[in-house]
Amino acid sequence: MELPGEYYHVVKAGENPYRISQNYGLSSKDFFAWNGKSSWDEFSIHPGDKLVIKNPASHEAPVVVKEEPQQSAPAPSQPAPAEEPVVVSKTYKVKKGDTLYSISKAHGVTVEDLKTRNNLTSNSIFVGQTLYIVGTPSASPGASVTLSDLEGTQMIRDDLFTPVQGRVTSEFGLRRGRPHKGIDIAAKSGTPIYAVLDGVVVFSGVQRGYGNVIVIEHPDFVMTVYAHNDRNLVALGDEVKKGQQIAEVGNTGKSTGPHLHFEYRIKGQAINPRKVLKL
Repeated sequence: MELPGEYYHVVKAGENPYRISQNYGLSSKDFFAWNGKSSWDEFSIHPGDKLVIKNPASHEAPVVVKEEPQQSAPAPSQPAPAEEPVVVSKTYKVKKGDTLYSISKAHGVTVEDLKTRNNLTSNSIFVGQTLYIVGTPSASPGASVTLSDLEGTQMIRDDLFTPVQGRVTSEFGLRRGRPHKGIDIAAKSGTPIYAVLDGVVVFSGVQRGYGNVIVIEHPDFVMTVYAHNDRNLVALGDEVKKGQQIAEVGNTGKSTGPHLHFEYRIKGQAINPRKVLKL
């Protein structure tokens, strides 16, 4: 049965199924079921293909509403079902040089609106970050998320792979009066750096201060950052597995010695990596 257009996402060049499912806030279980798959490996997509991003079962009630105007008088009081998915369909991927101000101006919204929609507590953003322009990343639109919520037991995982073998030399928190949004783990140059969870690479390149950096997007709106690398071994769009080597320890960017700067973010907000890493 062909569904209305709002039930589909039309694939664009460079997209992959995992990223699409996360942009719509879908669980892997639902995304697989709606598209007749049982694993990510079964997907083979091309630009122009359509993927189901809304429960097909919810289409049963609106079908009658759409047929009635064709046989009788219009029913203006009935809300149009096509308007509902728009809430989660407009996102923007942060690019090099972007600021919250430039993004808000380009999309006709305010900086405060962007911060509220994306649960941001500061104007800090990073390349590869997904920002919601319309709608929110939360399952409950309008619900605010605090640091305490993010660090609650239900949001914290204990199954991460250790990103590098080394010694913690700088902790999360204020450092010389400025926020240090991750932890620094010292190790010899060339030491392997590993992905802590399965995910998709949303940035692999050079950023000011971070030097060679990799950003990986994981399920449940988690992102991890790996900075100051000597070499990045993965590219944008690569799907990586937990424990897979993605880089080598280096001393690039604003760094005083070979180490890994590691960040763990939930819905764009950095939390103390010690909450999730066994160090």
